[in-house]
Amino acid sequence: MDFLSNFVDCLNDHLATNEISASVIKCADAMHCSADYLLGLADSPEYTPTSAPTFFPERLFALLRTRGVTQYRLAADCGLEQSAISKWKRGKLPKPETLILLSEYLRCSADWLLGRSDLT
Repeated sequence: MDFLSNFVDCLNDHLATNEISASVIKCADAMHCSADYLLGLADSPEYTPTSAPTFFPERLFALLRTRGVTQYRLAADCGLEQSAISKWKRGKLPKPETLILLSEYLRCSADWLLGRSDLT
């Protein structure tokens, strides 16, 4: 079975939770591949796992501070609602399509944002 088939099977197993991004993480972990690969952001499934896992909000808001991007600017540039950003502060994960948008906007990997890898 190829990666795509495994991914689809894995997502179908987790769709009932309504946490699609969490399902992407679980599938990537189970398949030992990058979330970027599963989201179509990378051509290769390889990734380097982090030595010290962190959570999405920690990574996102630290990167925003480092890059000098305000939450308002992020919302305006990416067409996001402020309420979505508030949910992320409380630990909710963005939808996969929003995760892709954030990765591209911030020029970092989804795996890094999700705390799965130390490589941006």
